[in-house]
Amino acid sequence: MIQITSGQPIAAQRQFIAQTKRHGVPAFENFFRENKTIFADAPQNLRPVMLNAYNSPTHSEVVSEIEALVKEFEQRVEAL
Repeated sequence: MIQITSGQPIAAQRQFIAQTKRHGVPAFENFFRENKTIFADAPQNLRPVMLNAYNSPTHSEVVSEIEALVKEFEQRVEAL
């Protein structure tokens, strides 16, 4: 989970990701953004974030980002 500015991770996180990759540590290409509202409501509703219903484009984007990360994870596991 990362902080997004202008559609990409904030500068400090971009630097960390790049440094991690330079050191040969495997890193996911996909990520999902931090959203305090969406993630804070999930425990109260006793449902995962993806199953909560919100009428905002941000929620849809976060759900899509989580789905992409899960898909990438599954592909990496299958490749082992």
